[in-house]
Amino acid sequence: MSRKLLLVGDVFVDYTLGNESTASKLRFGGIVHAARGAWAIGADYSVAAALPSYLEKDARRFLQAHGCSNFSVIGETVGSPNLMVIKDQLELGDQGYEDILRDTRETVRTGRVTDVQHCTDILIVPGSVPLSKLVDLLPTSASIHIDIAYDIEDIDALEPLSGRLETLIISTSSTLFGKIGSAGLDELVAAVRAKFSCTIILKENRGGLRVVPVGQTKAINIPAILSNTRNSVGVGDAFDAAFVHFLDEGVETAAWKAGRVASSYAQTTYPDTFKEYVDQALSLTVQQMRDLGGVQVPWEKRPLFEIYLAAPDFSYIETRQIESTVANLSYHNFKVRRPVKENGELVRDSSMGELHRVFIKDVQLLKQCALVFAMPLGRDPGTLVEMGMAMECGIPVVTFDPEKLNSNTMVMVGSETYSDQFDECLSSIYTIISGLIR
Repeated sequence: MSRKLLLVGDVFVDYTLGNESTASKLRFGGIVHAARGAWAIGADYSVAAALPSYLEKDARRFLQAHGCSNFSVIGETVGSPNLMVIKDQLELGDQGYEDILRDTRETVRTGRVTDVQHCTDILIVPGSVPLSKLVDLLPTSASIHIDIAYDIEDIDALEPLSGRLETLIISTSSTLFGKIGSAGLDELVAAVRAKFSCTIILKENRGGLRVVPVGQTKAINIPAILSNTRNSVGVGDAFDAAFVHFLDEGVETAAWKAGRVASSYAQTTYPDTFKEYVDQALSLTVQQMRDLGGVQVPWEKRPLFEIYLAAPDFSYIETRQIESTVANLSYHNFKVRRPVKENGELVRDSSMGELHRVFIKDVQLLKQCALVFAMPLGRDPGTLVEMGMAMECGIPVVTFDPEKLNSNTMVMVGSETYSDQFDECLSSIYTIISGLIR
């Protein structure tokens, strides 16, 4: 039986801020990300959306040009343009989403979905229409799958889906995950299964994903493919649509294939190029996908592999770049050890005894850590010495050199990764820890 999808959510305009290396980007977002995923795999899909009236004509035209068989407006949004400003499209840390005028948003009218009674599966990405009201507008015979991102903060809010919920999809960046799953997958499964009998999918950013099929407790591990990331916005939504579409082939196969679709979505923001990547990715068999491997770093295991920060982390210099880097690593649930903060900052003209005491403590801390993340800002000599010590001890070193001042043979060759791009260094951390876990 071929699945017939109904994608339900809000239509946004995503505006990604540019920087010195990338231009600003304006495109349809919200449920349209899932629609692009459905289109790229040739799924039979319809869309039921809430959106401001000024977007309806263009959204309808775009979706129809990308395979949408029926477009229903289930809510008119007023008080907000549904404009999402995005600071970080790569999810190096908190992406800095800014939903313009979100506090004044209202849905002033709702209408029942039309001409989609034939749909077999409903994928909901919650938005401005409350679930209690939304369920009454949807076909009653279809199974429901939901992706909980930022608009559901309490698991009790899912109660209207009781008896119909087939799949609950959540990511480590979700507010709800922070409340019921921050200790890891087991805590999440226990909280969900106390109320719902459904398949649970935890998406773990660059660390892959885990799937716990309904009626089971053991997770299926699907590794991430850390290719050259161009975009992380909407990647999870593209995964969702593909997963539901491929469910007739079994939960595990659907997850493997959807993972490849998500990886393809991360490599481009151009639909036609995305579809080409998807065609290439899905030409592989699932066994070939398994054989190629990938990166798997479970959320709850990340703090166990402590990261030593080698950097001039001193109070008397500008450390905003260091603080930003630490915040980004913490966002990914890595535990960063900061020797200057932990062992003390020496004052000028400290005694040799005091210098020796701090030296020993710093070296001991370095040797306790799984890897060294180095930021040799200004060619800081202490940082370079710490890097050399780690290399000699066989501790992997990832060197982030945003100022491009340390492109020395010993630094570049001795580091597992040397780059002036934090994105590349972050992926390297995931890859190294994935190898340590194995």
